[in-house]
Order: sequence, then C-alpha cells, then structure tokens
Amino acid sequence: MHQMRRSDRAMTEAEAWEFLRQQDVGRLGIIADSEPYVVPLNYVVVGESIYFHSAREGLKMDAIQRSPRVCFLVDQFIGIKHGAGACDFSAYYRSVMARGKAQLLQDIEEITGILNALTLKYARGQEFEPATSNGLMPTAVVQIHVEHISGKQLLPQ
Repeated sequence: MHQMRRSDRAMTEAEAWEFLRQQDVGRLGIIADSEPYVVPLNYVVVGESIYFHSAREGLKMDAIQRSPRVCFLVDQFIGIKHGAGACDFSAYYRSVMARGKAQLLQDIEEITGILNALTLKYARGQEFEPATSNGLMPTAVVQIHVEHISGKQLLPQ
C-alpha cells in the first residue's frame, strides 16, 4: 500500500470502520471486461466484512467471478472551506476506502442472516417480516473480506 499524502487528515482504523458502518450508500469498484467499473449500492458491515445483495447474473457478478479484487468507497461532502485566494479554498469531507476480495456466499443460513442485517439497517426501526430460506434463489449475497481500510477527513472547526 502506498502512503497517504495528507497523513494529517488520516482517520484511525476505528474511525474508518465506524464511518463505514454509518453510511447508507457505498461505491463498489471492480474491473469489468478489462475496464474500471464503479457501481453504487446499499450494504451492511458485519464484523470486519462488507456485504451487499445483488441479482445472481449481470456485469457486476460476472466481473467479481473473474476478478474478485475490489475496492469499496463511502464518502460525505460536508461543505466548502472558503479562503482569500483560489488556492485557499477546499472542501470539508470524510471518506473511507476499503480494499479486499469479494466472494459469493453459498450458505443459506449465512445469506438469510445477512439479508436480515441489511433490512434491519435500512428499516430504521420499522418492523418487517424476516427473510427465510424460501424464495432466495434469485438473490446473491456477496461478502467483501476487507484486507485494508483507510479514511481521510477535513472537518470544520
């Protein structure tokens, strides 16, 4: 891994994981047909892995099967930092990048548990009927085994 240019803006690993857990939309970066491809998606963090669900077929799933190395980004634009001159302007932000290997889950119990964790995250307290193993065939669940995570931030003072 290369060194972060602005280490004064680095998050701790714990801060990076916490920010990743809080966000709603992440961007998955993969190589599809020898080209970079980025897709936004909903996700959930369980332990030190990122999970998302998908249709079983399509460009994203084909790409992951061929090349499981992925990156995952979450970010938050907070506002503009104004300055006297053009070079004094900046942005207040937080961002986290995770890198690792994606793997299609096979165990029905694990798939069901992750789908329920995803629903729990986005239901925000609304009651729901939990997923069961019935009718899961068109749904794939992918686990990203995070091997490296880093975060940067510039916050208003």
